[in-house]
Order: sequence, then C-alpha cells, then structure tokens
Amino acid sequence: MIISQENLEGRKVLITGARGFIGSALCRALADSGAEIIGVSRNIPELKGAARRWYATDCAEETSVNSLFAETRPDIVVHLATAGPNIKSLDTVPANLRDDLISTVYVLTAAAKYGVARSIITASLEEPVDSRDSPMSSYAAAKVAGGIYGRLFRTVFEHPVVILRPFMGYGPGQPPAKFVAAAVRSCLEGKPIRMGAGRKQTEWIYIDDIASAFVSAMKVTNPPKSTLDIGTGVTHSVREVAEMIVRLMPGVPQPEFGVLTDRPTDDVVRAADIETTAQEIGWRAKTPLEAGLRMTIAKATDTYLAA
Repeated sequence: MIISQENLEGRKVLITGARGFIGSALCRALADSGAEIIGVSRNIPELKGAARRWYATDCAEETSVNSLFAETRPDIVVHLATAGPNIKSLDTVPANLRDDLISTVYVLTAAAKYGVARSIITASLEEPVDSRDSPMSSYAAAKVAGGIYGRLFRTVFEHPVVILRPFMGYGPGQPPAKFVAAAVRSCLEGKPIRMGAGRKQTEWIYIDDIASAFVSAMKVTNPPKSTLDIGTGVTHSVREVAEMIVRLMPGVPQPEFGVLTDRPTDDVVRAADIETTAQEIGWRAKTPLEAGLRMTIAKATDTYLAA
C-alpha cells in the first residue's frame, strides 16, 4: 500500500515538551527534514539542539498559549507537555488535570484558532480499552479526557487532530524513574534489579522508533481519524526485560523478583494494533528489543563512567 506523504521543508513545527524524552528525540529526528523546529518548554535549555527557536511557556496558561501561537504561527503542532512521571498518588491529581488535560485543551483551541494544519497529541497505554472501565491513574484519566477533546476538535471544529499511543518507550535520555533506565542504573552501580513478579506483558519500543512514528504522522497527506498504536508487534514481560538487561551486562547481580508489590495492572496484557498504524501512516518499528537495550546500556555506561 502506497502512503501519500508531504515534504516538511520550510514547515514550522511547534513541539511542546520539547525538552522531554520524546520531545528531544523528535527534535533530533526532524533535524535534517528542512522543517523549522520551534521548541516549547517551561524553561529554555542551555543547549538548544535542533530547535531554531525556543519559548518558555506554561501550556496550562491560556494567555501564554495564545501569545505563543500568535507569535509563531506554526503549521504543525505536537503537544507533548506533561505533568511528569505517572505516579499513582492523590497528590498528582491536580497536576495531571492542569498539565495533561487543561494544557491540551488550550493548545488545541489555539491551534484551531490560528489555522494550524495539524495537531498531534498522545494517548496513554494505561487508558482502559473498554470505556466502562476505570483509568488506573490520574494521568490515564487526563489522557482519556484529552482524547475526547481531540475528537471533539476534529469532528466539530474541523481541526485535524492525530492521536498517537506510544507503547512502553525506552532508550538513552529516559527519565531515571522509568523501568529500563532505573534497571540499567542499578546494574551500573553493582546493585540487583529489585522488582515484583514482573508478569506485566507489553511492547517495548525504542525512542528513535517513537520519534520516527511522529514524523510519519506529520508527513502523511491524509491525517488518520483513529487513535494509532505505536508499538512493535512483539510483547515481552518486565521479567524478560530485566533478565535481558542482566545478560547484556556481564558480571552484574542477578535480579531479585517478588521483593516489591505488583500493581493491579500488571496482569493486563495489551498488544498494539500495528497493522492499522502501518496502513494509515506507513510506519513500522525497526529496532528489536535486544538491539535497543544494547544502545541504551552503551550510552548509560558512557554517561556513568564520565560522571
């Protein structure tokens, strides 16, 4: 199947959360595309990387978002700003409401108002498959609501909104609280990976593959109307990933399983619909898990030794 794609040369691409894990990778992926990258974050980084312009903007402040769009007039918007780690705590509920949902509404409103050609937002892997089921975190709840607003803007206000659902991302530069980053760090420090049973099965996707999926969603001529899964088509349990990390790092302690409490979602198995994604935007993941872990470990090792 031939997917019609457009050139990004000269297009202004505004990325919120551009300093984050996916945002920074996306900036790198767009570096040679000819697009004008506009980075948005709460603070402007010292090293600006591929972005030609940076704006310090709180996306949960309506006036700030309107000013940003009025000045930049982007062609494409990728909204990745978030409250941060997905922690199941009552204390995170207001932050998720503000920084994951309200920010999405303000960004989509400004994008529609200023005639942006396409907006891309994200869904969460923890969103319930059945709408009658409860989300398992306030982050997932905010993403459910954000997706509803995305469909509202697409249908009622005729603003093209693409919704992508990345599965379990990993790779260099990932926040240290995430499983792969934390596990590799423990091994580098000579400590065992401590975890629950590790039953959870999911698809682990390398960060460069995630970034390439976003680029494909920008370039495809006809924006998809269904939420697209960004996965690999192959599931691995958390236990398998821990064992693979240890195998790739000879001499480190063996993992300790069953020493932490499993989460209610650990028995949920979710597979990505990769065929629909391939049909809609012509994208498939390229990096096998072992190859991605090797690159992640190599970069983390270099960083650790240089510290």
